[in-house]
Amino acid sequence: MIYHVLRKLLDRVEGTLSENQTIDRLAESLAVSPVHLRRLFKTSFETPLIGYVRSRRLSASLERLLNSNLKIDDIAAMYGFEHVQSYIRAFKREFGLTPGEARKTGLILKVTPPIQLFPSNKLADGVMFGPEIVHIPEIYCVGKPHVMPNDKKAEVPARAGREFWLNDKNKIPNIKRPDA
Repeated sequence: MIYHVLRKLLDRVEGTLSENQTIDRLAESLAVSPVHLRRLFKTSFETPLIGYVRSRRLSASLERLLNSNLKIDDIAAMYGFEHVQSYIRAFKREFGLTPGEARKTGLILKVTPPIQLFPSNKLADGVMFGPEIVHIPEIYCVGKPHVMPNDKKAEVPARAGREFWLNDKNKIPNIKRPDA
């Protein structure tokens, strides 16, 4: 059930990037409380839901900003910002420069990609983990090499992490816990 709620939530966030989406409206559309939705997202992805939504809206707005001659006011309105100053402040917090500076300089900006859920992210006891997608030819999970075929790169780390969690984590001697 958690997986399905998160899947629907991520789809709704991506489908409403041009709206001023609120947590209350998202929660209502998923038939859960706003508090529960925020807690579930934070626990699953270690980032606040409202921050993720804002980052995705700003990341999506970059396409129009850099590849069109639209006014910044119009772009802000297209992505659900009621006031251009709110958009400019949020943009500067996210990327370290204003939209105008980004347009003029053409600097490379690190954007927040959409969170991807794969069936291999889901464990039977409800534990979820969301992979960071990084393009690398192979990974090591507890010293075991995992070659990543080009067509399924994002699924291999998730599967390797799941296999480690289920089969190998208890085999590590003298494990150091960060909370200990």
